[in-house]
Amino acid sequence: MSDPIIYPCFLGPYGENNDLLEKLVVEFLRDHVYWRRNLHPEDPPAIPTRAADGPAYRDFEARLRRELHSLSATLKRSVPFHSPRYLGHMVSDLLLPGLAAQILTLPYNPNNVSAEAAPVTIDLEIKVGLQLARMLGFVDDPALPNCAFGHLTSGGTVANYQGLRLALALKAFPVALRAIAPPGLAIADDDWSAFNLTPTAAIARYGQWLHWLQGQPVDQRPHW
Repeated sequence: MSDPIIYPCFLGPYGENNDLLEKLVVEFLRDHVYWRRNLHPEDPPAIPTRAADGPAYRDFEARLRRELHSLSATLKRSVPFHSPRYLGHMVSDLLLPGLAAQILTLPYNPNNVSAEAAPVTIDLEIKVGLQLARMLGFVDDPALPNCAFGHLTSGGTVANYQGLRLALALKAFPVALRAIAPPGLAIADDDWSAFNLTPTAAIARYGQWLHWLQGQPVDQRPHW
């Protein structure tokens, strides 16, 4: 790390920035607890204030600590991706801002299944998607018809599966288009020809269909 600008970006091979990460985690954990306590401050605590004095509570805490210590010890056998001495895989240390942001977000438990379940993180997902589009040179203006679109996944494996699914959808689209036979739109002569169009031709057919769809009455578009 020869450039000072990246010094605060990582926890560091020796944990050099542990104080920074610890302060951030404690600060935003307290902030989250404050949010919970002030959501409906008139409600009585669901967990009794003397619960920690009970034997069942202490037994659970002891078991929890034991299991976490065991997990921590087991994780010490992990590959030292954080160390510059290890270059065996295409991974490296986590960025400290991302690590802190993930720890900050976990207690909120957002679920991006819908805007109702995750009104904040879905907006953030769209924002990140547009940032990625801009970084990779795609159109990132939502007002433009050719703006890039996509969503975040839990990892590369899911992204690969979805990429295959999109490829299959593109492959089958000309066949589906032939099945519904929109009036005034050119379609393939048979299913074999439709299924074996080149990717460029299939994308062109999709673009033609979108253009055709925009010319239909608004109340008729869901039918197509």
